[in-house]
Amino acid sequence: MFCLCAALLIFTTCRKKEESSPDSEKFSIQPNILFVVSDDQSWLHTGASGDPQIRTPAFDKIAKEGILFNYSFCTSPSCTPSRSSILSGQEIWRIKQAGILHSSIPPEIPLFTHILSDAGYQVGYTGKGWNPGDPAYLGLQKILL
Repeated sequence: MFCLCAALLIFTTCRKKEESSPDSEKFSIQPNILFVVSDDQSWLHTGASGDPQIRTPAFDKIAKEGILFNYSFCTSPSCTPSRSSILSGQEIWRIKQAGILHSSIPPEIPLFTHILSDAGYQVGYTGKGWNPGDPAYLGLQKILL
């Protein structure tokens, strides 16, 4: 099944109080990151891409205030392998079962959501995340997809 994905990545700055000195007013700059994947959507079907028929005001506003990638490539034209590749930063042939529909993610594969969480980011998702599949089946303990 062919699946087209549109992706949007937003970087904005926010102030994060440094944890080493709780009484101090020292702040570091840490970007906010919003990554949006839309299954079964052609790249041109948004107002930000110039479609005159499709109304996507929230998407258009975020695209205008952030960074919209107009030229990107996916490692697979299918949803689960493509999401697995995005999460791991690897080609689907390197991520074992994670690139197969209704499979699982081996715990030895580093995921960028875990790396961000370990770096102090609050990570969350809505909708599919990684699935369909069971990330815990092979022993993945940290379910931040």
